Amino acid sequence: MLDSSSSPSNNEAASLNQPTQEDLVVEGFSPLIKKYVPSMISEFAEFLAQRAQVKVSQESPWVLSINLQDNLLHRLHSQLLPLLNNQINTLSLSLITSDLWKDLGKNIQLILQTQSQLKHTIDQIKPIITAVCRGTNSPESRMNDHHLQGLKHCRIDRLKQRFNEGIMDPISQISLQGQNLFKQIQLTPKDLNLKFGECVDYKEHLTVQVHRASEQIESTIQLIKGSELDLVQESWESDLGQIDMFISEIICAINLPTHLPKEGDHQTPSRLVHAPTIELARLSIPMVKLSKLFFAKLLKCGMNQRRFRSYSEMCLDQIGTVTQSIRFVAQELDTLISRLFCADLGHTDTATARRELIECTNSLKSRVESALLLVLLYYLPLVPDTEGFPVQSYYQNWFITWNTQFNLSIREFQVAVESFDNTTF
Repeated sequence: MLDSSSSPSNNEAASLNQPTQEDLVVEGFSPLIKKYVPSMISEFAEFLAQRAQVKVSQESPWVLSINLQDNLLHRLHSQLLPLLNNQINTLSLSLITSDLWKDLGKNIQLILQTQSQLKHTIDQIKPIITAVCRGTNSPESRMNDHHLQGLKHCRIDRLKQRFNEGIMDPISQISLQGQNLFKQIQLTPKDLNLKFGECVDYKEHLTVQVHRASEQIESTIQLIKGSELDLVQESWESDLGQIDMFISEIICAINLPTHLPKEGDHQTPSRLVHAPTIELARLSIPMVKLSKLFFAKLLKCGMNQRRFRSYSEMCLDQIGTVTQSIRFVAQELDTLISRLFCADLGHTDTATARRELIECTNSLKSRVESALLLVLLYYLPLVPDTEGFPVQSYYQNWFITWNTQFNLSIREFQVAVESFDNTTF
C-alpha cells in the first residue's frame, strides 16, 4: 500500500505478521464508532439500571450537589466541548486533504494521535453528562424541579439528547467513513492510492457530518450557557414565521376573487367569496397580529435582550406551558383559517360555524393568557432595572396595554361571529 520511502515500518510489520499503520487506523476508529448508542437503547439501559438501584432520599444530597454540577457544566461548555470540536476538525482535515496521499505515513501518525485524543475527550465528557443527569427521571422529581436552578429537566433532557444524537452520531459517522476509507486503501494497489485524492463522495459525506457535529457542539454550548428563557424560545423563530404566513394567508383571502369557484372544483380555495366571511377574516387580523406581537416582545429583540438571572422558580410543567404556547397558538390560528373557509363554502351550517369559531378563539385566548400569566409571575421580576429607567414598570405597562387590545380584538371578532349567517350563500 505504501512505498518503502514513505513508511518503511510497514514492510517490516508485514514480514513479521504485525499490524500495519493502516491496520492501526482502522482499529482506532472502531471504539469511536461504538461510542454512539441510539437514544432508545441508552434510555432503556438507564431505566433498567435505575430499577436495580436502592431508592435513597435525594433531598439533601441533591441540593448540596448543585454547585458541583454547575462546575461540571462550566468545564463542559468552556473547555471540553470546544476541545472536542477542534479535534473533530483536525481529524476531518487529515482525512479530507489531498496532502494525505502525498505523505501518508506522516498523516497516519496525526490521525492515530487525534483518534486517541478524541477518545480521551469523549471519555471525559460522558461521565459529566451522566453525573449531571443522574436521578432526574422519577415522575416526582420531574414535576417538582423548581428548586434546581439551572439544572432543571428542560435543560438536562435536551443536553442528554443533543450530546448523544446531535454530537456522538456524526462522530460515529465520521469515524465509520474514515474506517471505510482506510479499508479501501488496504485493498487498493499502491499506484492507485493517489486517485483517492480525487474522490469526492467521501469528502462530501465527511464535510456534511463535520458541519453537523460542529453545529451541534455550538448549540450544546449555548444550551448550557443560555438562560431558561433562551431555552423556552429555542424554536420560537420558526413558529413566528408560521404566524406571519397565516397573516399573509388571511390578507390574501379577503381580496375579492376574479371568478367564483366552479361546481365540483375540489382545489383548496385561496380567497373567501362571501361578504360575511370576508368581514370575519378582516376582524381576525388584529388578534392574529397581536398574538405574534406578544411572543415577539419576549424574544431577544425585546425583553430577552436584557441579561437577567438564568433561571426562574418555575417547574417543568410551567416551563412547558410557555415553551409550547406559541406552537399551540399557531395551531389555533391554522384551525381558525380552516373554519372560515369551511363556513364560506357552506360545508358547515350556521350554528356549527358559530360554535367552532367561538371555541377556536376562546382556545387561542386561553393559550396566550396562560403564557402571559407565567411571564408576569416568573420572568418579569427577573428583569433588572437600569439607572434612571424602571424597566420592569415599562414591561408591566406594555403587557397591560397589550392584553387590553388583545381581549378587545377577540371580543369584536366573537360579536361578529354571533351575528354570522351563511344560510343565504
